[in-house]
Amino acid sequence: TELDHHMDGLISGAVRAVEMPFPMLNKMTFALMPETITILAGGAGSRKTFMLLHCAYHWVSQGEKFSILAMECNRAFYQKRIAAFLSKDSRLLSPDWVRANPGQARALVDQSRTLTKEVSRRVHITKEIKPTGGQLTTGEVMKWIEERAKAGDRVIVVDPITAADPGDGKPWVEDKKLMEVGHRLAEDYQTSIIFVTHPTKTAPGLSAPATAGGAAIERFCDTLLWLESLNPPKDCNVQPLGSDGVQP
Repeated sequence: TELDHHMDGLISGAVRAVEMPFPMLNKMTFALMPETITILAGGAGSRKTFMLLHCAYHWVSQGEKFSILAMECNRAFYQKRIAAFLSKDSRLLSPDWVRANPGQARALVDQSRTLTKEVSRRVHITKEIKPTGGQLTTGEVMKWIEERAKAGDRVIVVDPITAADPGDGKPWVEDKKLMEVGHRLAEDYQTSIIFVTHPTKTAPGLSAPATAGGAAIERFCDTLLWLESLNPPKDCNVQPLGSDGVQP
């Protein structure tokens, strides 16, 4: 049966979740199992891109095949953030500090150059895909996802999906179509898809989580990861689903 085939895959390791560099999150969610769509949501300053780049570095080191569609910024934007993450020095993100310390800034870039290149070559920029200009439509994003799935990518990321132009269609209709096609592609090619999005204006925090975009984005995902910057820090209790009890 299909269940027997699935169980055989779990036992052999052929069916597995791609791990993120966050052990507790992996254990609690198994978010990146094959055939799944994960939503990564968070407001401005919640460090969604840095979380993705941390994952990207981890996936490179683990030999995972993945692609990130960067919908908002140019390649230098991502390369600078990759270099800052790898060098563990956020001063690279300060124009004033770079201008005042050119030697140190170039040294930090040089020491992380090889890994920056390895991560950067897996990042796809909108204007490189669509040199004629303009934002990618939802249909073009779906086409890109299919191309990457056919190429064998195990994880496919769109950052952010809310930047896609619905074109002539109604946004909520296009969002529903996106999720339907996404699930079909994830199942057909045994891949995992991550859509990055933002909270709605009326739900900026965890008290009332609601993601931007059509209701289908949130309603038909398999996992929703809500990222929030806690400033100042605060203690939290995390309770996984299952029988393992409460973990601090």
